[in-house]
Amino acid sequence: MYFNEKCWQEEEKVDDERKKKEQHRKNEGNKRKGKVERKKNDEEREQKRTKTKRKRRRKRKRKRKRKRKRKRKIERKRMRKRKWKKKKTTKKKNSEEENQVEAKEEEEEVGDEEQVVEENGGEEEKEREREKEGGRDSCCFSFPLFLIFLY
Repeated sequence: MYFNEKCWQEEEKVDDERKKKEQHRKNEGNKRKGKVERKKNDEEREQKRTKTKRKRRRKRKRKRKRKRKRKRKIERKRMRKRKWKKKKTTKKKNSEEENQVEAKEEEEEVGDEEQVVEENGGEEEKEREREKEGGRDSCCFSFPLFLIFLY
């Protein structure tokens, strides 16, 4: 019995050691599996993260693009309105200014003619009357004859 007990204890020790080794091996394997799984999970997480980052970046880019487009559209519209208003007002202003300038010029011309008539003693009026009647000065030729002589 003594021998059997010793054998039994030794067998138990060997079994315990074997179990420990197997457990250790399992643990190591599990650790490795865990590492591998964690690595896979990390890679998947990283891929998802990069994917979502890209997605967000694209979304922001599109949003900015739309915003810029909208701003440009509004600005163009505003410029067109402003141009149209300017054209409208400048036409009015130009026509008013032209009318005023023409009126001033006419007044000046009339004033100048009156002064010249007064200075010359009515000579110009007499010449105008002669032209209206069809009378010509002796030194002037009719226009077509003049061209023939030059030719």
